[in-house]
Amino acid sequence: MTDIIDSIRDSLFMDKFINELTVLEKENEGDKLSFVTDRINNLNKIVAFLKEPKQKKTEKLDVLELAEKFMYKKAWSKLPDIHKFNKLKEYMLSLTMEKDKRKELLKELVVLLKSKELRTSKYITYNQFEGKIEKIKVLICENKEWKVDMTEDKPKKKITDNKPKKKITKK
Repeated sequence: MTDIIDSIRDSLFMDKFINELTVLEKENEGDKLSFVTDRINNLNKIVAFLKEPKQKKTEKLDVLELAEKFMYKKAWSKLPDIHKFNKLKEYMLSLTMEKDKRKELLKELVVLLKSKELRTSKYITYNQFEGKIEKIKVLICENKEWKVDMTEDKPKKKITDNKPKKKITKK
């Protein structure tokens, strides 16, 4: 029963793109607008993909899923910012807290990520083999209240004397 429903849904889905393609081709026969021709080319690709047998589609999707898994198997400092954002979001969803507080903390972490504070693995413990954040060192829970605190982990400035260095002279 579900196979029949799936095949009907797929054929209607494909018909939608085919109809849009035929309308665009008829309306723009004389005009060669770049955005319309781009849309026509993209629709042709979509229709060609939808006409392929299901087995080939699943093979392509499996390859894409595999490639996506390997994207996250890098060191934290090597991940692109969008992947870091996805991993921060995933980590925040794993914590038990109120939805509003989670959004607020995620915004704070994203601001820190954009300001390049969270780019290194200094503040984030990331397991690159599993592709998961294990701990965010600046995210602290005190008395069941979560907060982002960057003050504790910032390196302290060296206190130096203002004495001039001795000159070494050769004899």
